Amino acid sequence: MTATVADNALLVEVIAGDDGYNSRIKAPKIDEYTRALGANIKGMKIRSSRKA
Repeated sequence: MTATVADNALLVEVIAGDDGYNSRIKAPKIDEYTRALGANIKGMKIRSSRKA
């Protein structure tokens, strides 16, 4: 769906955020993934799980 990590971070923020059209439904607070771009990732771990 996206070509870069930055594009993906922005897409996730937009999809998860409040659309502003339905006042009865409020989206949960989302993290600002684009703010984390370029941050130090030393010590972080990536986990993957496979389900058969």
